[in-house]
Amino acid sequence: MAPAATLVADEIAGSANSLSFGRTKDGKKLRIRAYPKFESLEEERLYRKQHLAAAFRVLVVHFHPNVSL
Repeated sequence: MAPAATLVADEIAGSANSLSFGRTKDGKKLRIRAYPKFESLEEERLYRKQHLAAAFRVLVVHFHPNVSL
């Protein structure tokens, strides 16, 4: 079972897009970017497509020995 943790706004960064989720091994706050808010469905779909394509590129290059981008 995963340890319990709560998400709180990060006071150090002062950004609404940054969340604190636990601590690193050094004791620093672990900052994770929050999911952005979109005004339209088209903007959200474009954001998701771009990030999914980037993730696939990273995975293909890392796991497939005959592919280079």
